[in-house]
Amino acid sequence: MNLFLDSFWRAVVYCLHPRVIVLSLLPLLLMVPLALGLGYFYWEPAIDAVRASLESSSAMSSVWSWLQGIGLGSPQVRGGAPDRDLCRHPC
Repeated sequence: MNLFLDSFWRAVVYCLHPRVIVLSLLPLLLMVPLALGLGYFYWEPAIDAVRASLESSSAMSSVWSWLQGIGLGSPQVRGGAPDRDLCRHPC
């Protein structure tokens, strides 16, 4: 049991070494700017691509018609994309 506790505390102390902490946070420090940059430049094209693929999908058109059949109204956007007005991205 003493060997187990000793190895546990050694592992805990090893996790607190500055090199281990830096190497653990390095992927996060690389991915956050990458995700923010890609989101800034490609958010609108990605949303447009997803919207186009959903509108062209036969499965989604049957879901939309089923929703209209049960009285939930038209889920499709009328008169353009109103969410672009809410977007803070300089379009």
